[in-house]
Amino acid sequence: MIVMFIVGIILVLEFIGALIYAGKSASGLTYVICRPFGIPFSMFLGFVIRVALIAIAVFCLAKSIPAIFVNLFD
Repeated sequence: MIVMFIVGIILVLEFIGALIYAGKSASGLTYVICRPFGIPFSMFLGFVIRVALIAIAVFCLAKSIPAIFVNLFD
């Protein structure tokens, strides 16, 4: 479960870092959407990968956080 928590945190931090790097311009946002983890893709494929990464992060955090904290207080 700790590995899932770490993967979720890494994916969330990558997404937040990408949004900060994008700045306030639309071209910066499209640049970031097309390059998850700095790997260039087409706009559609980059968007699909970005959405999948966010879904994986949510899944990992939703599964790991309750398991970690329930075991912590037992």
